[in-house]
Amino acid sequence: MSCSTSSCCDFAGAIAKLEGDVELLRELAVLFIETLPDRLGELQAAMVEDCRGKISDAAHSIKGSVRYFLADSTYAAAEHLELVSISGERSDIDRGCDALLCEVEKLRRELVTAIQSNGLCSPG
Repeated sequence: MSCSTSSCCDFAGAIAKLEGDVELLRELAVLFIETLPDRLGELQAAMVEDCRGKISDAAHSIKGSVRYFLADSTYAAAEHLELVSISGERSDIDRGCDALLCEVEKLRRELVTAIQSNGLCSPG
């Protein structure tokens, strides 16, 4: 599976949604990056256990944390996995998990780059 390389965040929109609070967005990005390994660990453990409720919960948790970045493709992938984990076939769950992992990694890279380059700054 290959991930697209296009931008997945709308930083300007996210900053506007936070009423111009760039520092808050930066803090949310750092928190997301720091907590991501645990969230992905929970998802991977749930996948191994084939525990659909835990898969859904993990996807829901990820979905909630990416909403701040207006990362629509990552949000959609998390939402899809959350829903398909309840009633879908295992192959659909596996594909949904792969898609979410790809999108999350793309988002993580974009956030790290923005933080390191001081790219989380006010528009204009």
